[in-house]
Amino acid sequence: DAQESRGLGDVYKRQNIARAFVFIFESANGVVPLLKLFITREVDVAKEESTLFRSNSMASKALKFYSKLIGLPYLWDTLSDQIFLISEKSGRGTNKTELDPTLLDDDPDNDLELTLIENKWELSSTAQNILSSIIRSLKNIPIEFRILCHHLQKEVVRRFPDARHSCIGGFIFLRFFNAAVTLPQLYGLLQEQPSPEAHRIYVLVSKVLQSLANGIPLGGKEEYMIKLDDFIKENQNEINKFFDSLATIPDGHKEDEKTEPAHIPEPVIDSSLDTIYKHIHHNRDKVLEAIEDEEIELKLKAVLSKLKKKD
Repeated sequence: DAQESRGLGDVYKRQNIARAFVFIFESANGVVPLLKLFITREVDVAKEESTLFRSNSMASKALKFYSKLIGLPYLWDTLSDQIFLISEKSGRGTNKTELDPTLLDDDPDNDLELTLIENKWELSSTAQNILSSIIRSLKNIPIEFRILCHHLQKEVVRRFPDARHSCIGGFIFLRFFNAAVTLPQLYGLLQEQPSPEAHRIYVLVSKVLQSLANGIPLGGKEEYMIKLDDFIKENQNEINKFFDSLATIPDGHKEDEKTEPAHIPEPVIDSSLDTIYKHIHHNRDKVLEAIEDEEIELKLKAVLSKLKKKD
């Protein structure tokens, strides 16, 4: 239990530090270059492609937080109607998308096999509607996302050529779209917590879409999900085209262009600076040891010394 608590504490610390870095660099219009560095570092240290952006690393935390910071208006325009429709349809306490036989009504008068077939088509249709909304929204996706996806794909292909599509799925779906689909109330897509039935539908849809984004078959530990494998096969080429388009910087934009930063209130910046200072000060020796550039090391020592005097 103590080890688990420490693990959760480490995740919480990384989350706070990642958030602080995003706030500070976004206020100075420098967060995209910072995230590119995080991405390159994540790719360089990865032992295999399946671990890319799947852990609670600094890169994963920072990308998720930044995508939420700048992506909420786009997310609302793209998914709010579909999310609301699911909530409305499940409002009568029923779930017409459930594929797990153990969670279905065991009424002997119901034909279980027929129910599973009907639910399969309902889940497939629901997932298709959300996927189509996402694919149609390509031109509306924030340019910052496309710049980051361009860099992400370029860096990943350098080491793992076969992951050119799944790496984009590991970011844009796992850390953004599916995070919002699973917990829409945290992304402003619903005003209140969804019903248990609606939440289950959101979870099932996200499982389908994430398998598609990862380019892997459904099933595994949840064998009942294999019924949606046709959905994966029918949409794989389409989602891969979407990923390649997403990783292509559109005409009129540049890889290193400066975009309009979000407004970060001064108290938030001050609090973020305090978070970073405390982290670096607490880990001073490790940080200085990791710095290979002597000039940067001297500058950091000077800054820490000044901040300590002010503190």
